[in-house]
Amino acid sequence: MKCIFCSKPQDPGKGVILAMNDGRVLYFCSSKCKKNYKMGRNPKKTKWVRPAEKVKTREKSDFSGRRKSEGFSSEKEEKK
Repeated sequence: MKCIFCSKPQDPGKGVILAMNDGRVLYFCSSKCKKNYKMGRNPKKTKWVRPAEKVKTREKSDFSGRRKSEGFSSEKEEKK
């Protein structure tokens, strides 16, 4: 089972289970995840959730100065 909010794997018998009126069963690893889900927070925007950390590291690596490594200065030299 995985937590609905943070996608963290959990052991059977641990965590919090929330049964909705429409029959859905939601599994949470902690009350922290349950409270954040009930407040309507987006897991992608919270800093402590694993997928958010992966996205941030991906963004940092994408904008790590690729222009400089591609040869921004060599383009200026070619024009002269």
